[in-house]
Amino acid sequence: MNSQPLFALWFGTVPVTRSPYVRSGLALMALKYAVEATAVWLAFGVFFDPWMFVVPSLEGRRVLAGEWAPLLGASWFAWTLPFVWIAVS
Repeated sequence: MNSQPLFALWFGTVPVTRSPYVRSGLALMALKYAVEATAVWLAFGVFFDPWMFVVPSLEGRRVLAGEWAPLLGASWFAWTLPFVWIAVS
């Protein structure tokens, strides 16, 4: 895939069929998890369980982050916005 079809797929400039939508969504989810898991590992030295990624419980993330929870929450929110934009466009 080159960047033009991805841009069209992600930002709603062309109709999207089911297969590219699902493949792109799964790839973006894997990318998002990989970046978040790496950040959690580097920052806190703990494994970010995929189940915690799928279940958006703030309590689980608060326990994970401890005193850094407000900063981590704001960072996760900002990091999630582009993915939400792509998902709804």
